[in-house]
Amino acid sequence: MTKNQAKAKDTAEFWVAVVERSSLGDKDARAEIVRSADPMIQFQTGKFCRRFCHTNCFQTNCTLSPPQAKLSKNKPLCEWGNASYGWMLDQLTSEKRLANYQGNSPLPHYFFTIVNSLPFYERWKNWRFGRRIYVPTYIERLSDIASKIFFGLQKGDAIELMAKNCNRDVLEVKKVAHEIIVLLTQKKRLYLLDQPTTVSLTQSQSSSDDAESDDSQIAVPVSDRTPELSQQIQSVKKVWPQLSPVEQYILEALVIEEQDVTDVLHALAELDLTIKPGVAAKDTNPQQLYYFKRKCIAKLAQLVEEQ
Repeated sequence: MTKNQAKAKDTAEFWVAVVERSSLGDKDARAEIVRSADPMIQFQTGKFCRRFCHTNCFQTNCTLSPPQAKLSKNKPLCEWGNASYGWMLDQLTSEKRLANYQGNSPLPHYFFTIVNSLPFYERWKNWRFGRRIYVPTYIERLSDIASKIFFGLQKGDAIELMAKNCNRDVLEVKKVAHEIIVLLTQKKRLYLLDQPTTVSLTQSQSSSDDAESDDSQIAVPVSDRTPELSQQIQSVKKVWPQLSPVEQYILEALVIEEQDVTDVLHALAELDLTIKPGVAAKDTNPQQLYYFKRKCIAKLAQLVEEQ
C-alpha cells in the first residue's frame, strides 16, 4: 500500500465511497469494510469471552488466539469465540448498520465508537446469556398498544404489519412508534430495540439428517457459573421467601432487571406500596428508594449468612 493510499483511508470520503460500492454488491468493497472491523472485533471478542469464560475453557477447546487454556484432542471446540465474532461482525457491518453511517468520520472511527460503547456491551451480554428483554414501564404508559409496537420495532416489522396486529390505524401506530423511539433516545436506551438472537456456528443448519456429516462439530452445553457462584445462587433462593413481597419487588426491579428509578417509583405509586412508614407511596423519593434497596440487600446478605 502506497502512502497516498494509506492517507486516503484516513478520510471519510474514501469510506463513504466504499460503503456505497458495498451496498451495490461490490465484493472488494465489502471485504475492505470487514478488514477495517476485524482488529476491533478480535480484540473485543477476546476481552468479552475471557471475562465470562469461567470453566468453559477446561471443558472445551478455546478458539481464541491465544487460547484461554491448553488445548486437547479429546475435547470438542467451544463455539462461543466464533459465535461472538460472528455476532459482532453482523452488528458492525450489516446493511442496517452501514445505512446509518453518515460519513462524519472514517468508517473505522465509527466502528471504534460503537464497539467501545456501553449499549454494545449490554447487547452482547443479552445475546450471550439469552437475557430476558422486558418492556420498560415508561413505554407501556404511552399507549395500550405500546408493548406490541415495542416488540414489533424489535423484530423490524413494517408499520402496516404492526397496525394489522394491533387492529389500529396506521397513523396511530406510526405516532406511537415515533414516541417510543424518541423516548428511548432521550433515555439513551435505544439499544433495547436490538433484539438478541443466538446462532450456533457449529451445528448443521440442514433440516435433513442425511445431510449431517460424521465429522461435523456438535455444540455442547457449557457452564457459565463457577461452583462458588452456583452455591451462592442456591443460598439466595433458599432465603428469598423470607423477604417481604415489597422487598422482593424492589430487588427484582432495581438489582436484577436494572429498571429506572423513576419507573419503580411510578409502579410503587400505582400499586400503593409504601416502603417507609408515614410516607405515602406516591410521595416516595429516589433517596428513600435507594436507602430501602440497600436495606433489602443487607437483609438478604444477613439471611444468607445465618443459614
